[in-house]
Amino acid sequence: MDSILDYQQLYCPPPDIVRKNDFQGFIVRLVLEGVDMKFEPSRADFETVLLNVFDVFVKAVSMVPRVETKLYPVEGARSKATLRPVIADNHIVAMKESVKEVVDREFIP
Repeated sequence: MDSILDYQQLYCPPPDIVRKNDFQGFIVRLVLEGVDMKFEPSRADFETVLLNVFDVFVKAVSMVPRVETKLYPVEGARSKATLRPVIADNHIVAMKESVKEVVDREFIP
């Protein structure tokens, strides 16, 4: 996986892609606990983990040091300058919504 778009397309492939039916859905365990049956992971936990990956991607990119701070270090200058990615919040929200729709459609319990 090379980008945040690749992650989103893992769950929501574009309609023109040839292998769009490779996604087989999610695996959820049915657990018997006493006399109660429950699904693990819960839908809320599952959704939270999948959607938090978008935030992890953005945070990871924000920790990459700027090239010029490594190539041309200046004494006394801020040597820990990092990249500030320009990723529109509405773009991330739209990607999260598309993955959330897949979870809603595929997570039957």
